Amino acid sequence: MIEMHAYRSKANIIVAKISGGEELVNALKKLAREHDIKLGMVSGIGGFEKARIGLFRGNGYEELVVEALPGHVLEVASLSGNLVIGDDGEVYPHVHVVVARKQNEVYAGHLIEGIVKPFIELFIIEQVENLEKAREFFKHRWSKT
Repeated sequence: MIEMHAYRSKANIIVAKISGGEELVNALKKLAREHDIKLGMVSGIGGFEKARIGLFRGNGYEELVVEALPGHVLEVASLSGNLVIGDDGEVYPHVHVVVARKQNEVYAGHLIEGIVKPFIELFIIEQVENLEKAREFFKHRWSKT
């Protein structure tokens, strides 16, 4: 079970705190399902124990695994992206991060996996209009053609 605390504001904003040990991409999918978010913008800060980051190279991702130094965390200086429910009913997050391992050692790219430590604070701004238009924009995430 994913341990997280979240609530919906009157402005269609989900405010969530994801606990340490959780994997963030899966937590975003769970949040979207639990709060019936079909399209949203994601923003957050916090920390990771480990992050798998991808750099898009035209036909795929070059992956890099970054781990925190012993006794430290990867500082998540920026986390932003979006999520959409596909025509297949699955949640498709697309999140980019900037993490600092230590002074002058910073990594950025597409978040493939992030193990939270000690927590991540998130805001998900739900877009309730033009869902079909957005699905058309993002259909490459679930379409195999």
